[in-house]
Amino acid sequence: MIASHWDAREVKPEDRLDLLDSCATELTALLLDPLRGTCAPACGDGLLTDPATVEEVTVTLTEAFAGASASGASLVVGFVGHGHASREGEFLFPVRSTPAVPGTETAFQLPQMLRALTQRHGGIRELTVIVDACMSGYAVLAAAGSWFPSAMQTGRRIELLSSADGRAAYGLQFSVALNRLIRQGDIRLGEKLHTGPVGRLVGPDLVRQDPQSASYDGGRSASADPYGTWIARNTAHNAALSVLAGTRPARELIPALQLFQAPAELERLIASVGRHRVVALLGSMGTGKTTLAAALCRAELLPEGSSPAVCAIVRLTDAAWAAGRLMPQLTDQLRRYLPGFAEAEAAYRAQASADDEGAMTAAEFGVAGPLGLMGPREPVRVIVDGLDQIGQPGRADVVHALATLANSAPSWFGVVVTSRDGVHLPQDWHREPLPAVGEQQLSTYLAARGQALGPQREILRQAAGNWEIVRLLADYGPLEHVGRVSYEDVYGTVLLRARYAAPDGRSEWVDAVLVVLAASGLGAELPRALLARAVGELGGPAGDALGQVLDLLPGLLVRADHPAGAELLGVHHQTLVEYLSEALDVVSGHRALCRALEMMAPMDQHKRDDPLHAYAEQAEPAHLWHAARRDPSLYERLLASLERRAAAQATVNRDRWAAWAQRLAQRPGAGTPVALRARERSAYWTGKAGSYRRSRELYQELLEDQRRALAEDAPEVLETRHRIAYATGEIGDFAEAVELHRAVLADQIRVLGPDDRRTLATRHHLAYWTGRGGDMAEGLRLHEELLEDQRRVLGPTHQDGERGVGGKRGG
Repeated sequence: MIASHWDAREVKPEDRLDLLDSCATELTALLLDPLRGTCAPACGDGLLTDPATVEEVTVTLTEAFAGASASGASLVVGFVGHGHASREGEFLFPVRSTPAVPGTETAFQLPQMLRALTQRHGGIRELTVIVDACMSGYAVLAAAGSWFPSAMQTGRRIELLSSADGRAAYGLQFSVALNRLIRQGDIRLGEKLHTGPVGRLVGPDLVRQDPQSASYDGGRSASADPYGTWIARNTAHNAALSVLAGTRPARELIPALQLFQAPAELERLIASVGRHRVVALLGSMGTGKTTLAAALCRAELLPEGSSPAVCAIVRLTDAAWAAGRLMPQLTDQLRRYLPGFAEAEAAYRAQASADDEGAMTAAEFGVAGPLGLMGPREPVRVIVDGLDQIGQPGRADVVHALATLANSAPSWFGVVVTSRDGVHLPQDWHREPLPAVGEQQLSTYLAARGQALGPQREILRQAAGNWEIVRLLADYGPLEHVGRVSYEDVYGTVLLRARYAAPDGRSEWVDAVLVVLAASGLGAELPRALLARAVGELGGPAGDALGQVLDLLPGLLVRADHPAGAELLGVHHQTLVEYLSEALDVVSGHRALCRALEMMAPMDQHKRDDPLHAYAEQAEPAHLWHAARRDPSLYERLLASLERRAAAQATVNRDRWAAWAQRLAQRPGAGTPVALRARERSAYWTGKAGSYRRSRELYQELLEDQRRALAEDAPEVLETRHRIAYATGEIGDFAEAVELHRAVLADQIRVLGPDDRRTLATRHHLAYWTGRGGDMAEGLRLHEELLEDQRRVLGPTHQDGERGVGGKRGG
């Protein structure tokens, strides 16, 4: 990077390039950043500032070209400063000592010298040149005329970007814009920043200057890199730097945002988000709620400096909520994208007790608590997408969790929620009905998609302002239909075409794939191997034929890569899930996935880091619940899945069991053994999470219902009484715990027998709480008596017998 003032032209203060040093320094740092430019210095530290002579520039560039050529590297060269051109084909880059009227001896002949260096050092396969100077467009013309012919002969790639055409450049505004682009990225561009797209994107923001670019791709003998030369990586696509790229639904959100068309009401919406703690974006399906909310996290799509920072985007689904994943996902993103949160979280956990964590909700303990330790700052928001995707009673719990979070967190923190119209929301949540989509927005979008005017008009007429239908018709073309079309019309037509095009005429293969994907639900979550196995259970395609069927459904599916390398698939939009649920037997898809998981990810061999098992941990209970409509025996397997695929955190297990206890109370019913057992596990994990006081309350409520549904001496009733006694000891009431243990022990001996393991466990806890209550001698005596019986019943090497006298076994 070469940056130079020109003293002869900077006599007046208004002519001085005050930003030159800072712009050049930042651009150099960005190009050397391993997450952005990924470059290494080609000479010195990579920056030459205010060279005294042309010779100093030449020597520096010669060293850079020689080093890059010797190592076979690509080279990025930048010039920031002034420019001069007296005739076409000439462009001079003045240095500090250049006189007011520069010549070839006193200013650097940029096109001629770079051409000579390029020809002399043939090991450089890819060259990128950036020039921010007046009249720098002449350098582009010279490159096209003199560099590219030699590049054609050598197979070298060259890209050149200038800040202006043949006219003046003002105040280094181009460098400022380029630095901002490299620093924050732009979701409208690809994963790498190329000179042409960068120039076209930056140009409209510049005052009275038009960037120019030229490139040659190297021809057939160039390297196999499909991207060619580039300036930097686009941080908008880097999950380490961009909350959008790091969120699970990134593969669905990014294509929509690349063609984002801002509504006229955007500034009003942003003002509402900044003013209110909770804002609900409301609209019917397909009207762009998710895309508009996601746009809030990309500054380049918004009026400058107008929106609070977005530090998390979470998509709601029934399976994710029931798996207790909402708050852990939110916390994980805040650790990555909210500076200071990870440290505040560690400090909060260090000062909190186990009972605090168990007694508080995940929203209070995991999110609001750490936020409360962070000092005042600019407003921060998190986005929670798809509240309407959660069925009752889970939706009420989600609303309560979000309301608790907003009310408990500092005033600078807030939540943006998206939902369909008609969902009940708290009165103090600010509602923002989604604005009607303007025809100009849709026309601009369709033009960007390459739609001709004729199809554009027909799509606009048929879609009637629905973004999702516009997208589908842009993918598949307008329907042969008079008037407005519905989702049913579009999906029916598109899927009929897919069935006609199915391999070997097997239209049923398309349906087999669709029912499994619909059962998996929204978003790229289903591992392809599991999809293949489940589709095979339904007699669907395998191998290449499965790939051919998937290729028939572009725009309907979304695909992504799991970090472990597996391909993940899912349905692109909730409207297709709902359509397929009406048109096909999606319950058969749930059953097929249950059988596939049983074979490919057995619950007794659970491996949390494996993509198949990770999917099973989150989704298997939901698949079993749906499949149990036809086979009620699967409810037992649902409980087994929750038990054997337990999460690593007790609080997550607590929330999972609580959510499933509510759902199982709906079906098969509150008084059924399955629902009662789920409540028992919810109470158990509440205690394990640290709140034995709340655990005892849940067990006491459960006991009343068990006594109504079961016999007084039922083993489940006795176990709940034992759990109540244990929790009583944990909260410090040792005398009451001893009395309760004695009472339940007498009934266990009578009903279960003295040698039943549950009876032995109660004796263990009776001895333990007796000692904790102060009667150490009696506690020791009870432990010694128990030890003999444990060794007789369980064997001398069993862990309970080996534990010895006085050891506590968790309740």
